[in-house]
Amino acid sequence: MQKTTAKLISITIMMIISLCLMTTATYAYLVLSKSPAISGIAVSIGGDNTIKLAENVTEVLESGEVVSYPGSFEGSMTFESPAQLQPLRPVSTSDGVNWYFPKYREEKLYKYTPGITDKGDNSLVDTNEFIHDSTLSYGNISAEVTTTTNGSYIYFDFWAVSPSQDCILRVSTGDNEGSYVISPPTVETTEDGGYTLNTSTDRAAAFTRVGFLVNTDVQTDSDALSAYVERPYYNEAHKKLRGVYREKGQDGNSAKRTNFAIYEPNADWHPDLLGSLVYTNTGIADDVVQDGDYVITNPLTKISNIHILGDVQHCVAVQKKSRWSETEGKLDIVKSFESFISFIGDKVKQFTPEELESKFYINWLNSSYEKYLETGKFITSTRSLYSAAEGKLGGLGYVPAEKMAALEESGATTDVNIVYLERNVPQRIRMYIYLEGQDVDCISSTEVSNLIVHIELAGSNQT
Repeated sequence: MQKTTAKLISITIMMIISLCLMTTATYAYLVLSKSPAISGIAVSIGGDNTIKLAENVTEVLESGEVVSYPGSFEGSMTFESPAQLQPLRPVSTSDGVNWYFPKYREEKLYKYTPGITDKGDNSLVDTNEFIHDSTLSYGNISAEVTTTTNGSYIYFDFWAVSPSQDCILRVSTGDNEGSYVISPPTVETTEDGGYTLNTSTDRAAAFTRVGFLVNTDVQTDSDALSAYVERPYYNEAHKKLRGVYREKGQDGNSAKRTNFAIYEPNADWHPDLLGSLVYTNTGIADDVVQDGDYVITNPLTKISNIHILGDVQHCVAVQKKSRWSETEGKLDIVKSFESFISFIGDKVKQFTPEELESKFYINWLNSSYEKYLETGKFITSTRSLYSAAEGKLGGLGYVPAEKMAALEESGATTDVNIVYLERNVPQRIRMYIYLEGQDVDCISSTEVSNLIVHIELAGSNQT
């Protein structure tokens, strides 16, 4: 059977998340702002075929049952800003259902490796030292909750449909804005009282992950479909709805036929790796890995009462580092900021650096960053990437920079899919944004920054 690929559509998901890193521990603290600016999801169409998106609508029936169905499918859509949330803190997952993080705050400069208990008093062992969350208890925690936690993540649902033909969805650099995770430059004061833009990329982008959990069960509850049929945005072509997900408090391990795809950006970038005392699986500090290498991440998972390092090579799409452009011919974000300051003129002193930053990105750039970026390419085959690994850092090893350079690159990883969309069957997708605590770069920081998470999904057909 011959495989052909055709670009159907690009789906751009853009979120600007204000983060504050406030810890000296390996599992860093990152704080989600009280009112994060979210530009939403925009869809740009290419060719004759389209994939469309819809918000996820939840409704409480008279019986008390909560049902979910798609809103109006459009060529573009925008998510409203999420509710005020508690700080976003590192967690670890290999399936998007089971989440793990340390119960205690430990000042440790190594990753957890099963069976290693000789690293001193700060070692983490299996017995009662990890919290396991399979009920979304630590997802989307409201800021009104007074108790704090050592781990938290955010998630939201949306629907996708392909009206013309069956197709496959993947994370992609695309033809439009592309996929990237990066921190916008911060506004700082100069010695002469002026303002400048600091383009140093924040290290949080090195261990951010975006996960796509997809359940393909057909909703058998007639109440959900009936509620959808009664709404003005119902499309009679949609005879069934796919995607059954747990609500907060429900155990996610009861779900069937789920797929989890992980998008790992900036995978070859290690801003603070040197001197971090990363430990190997033998408990010895390893100073071999350098910036430019790819270090395989082994998220935590569990068998019975024993934690193990999970293998995610079947579901992780790996992208090289994205950076603010220094290439001739590309727009320079620093020069754009200088033009912005010149436009404001003498009124600039009326604003704080934080206010200038907000006005620059939202009003001047219109939250459009791709013109100033050099977006990293994806490693075409994750299977080939893992086959090139050597050493035993953590669980499986690392890929030296010279081997990384020899691997084929493209606009998407071809052996990692988010979901196969059946024509005219709306599919509900749950998207997570989290910080992988087992990533080699998840170490100490006291920086304060913003983080841009920008996702573009490409659709292709297969015959």
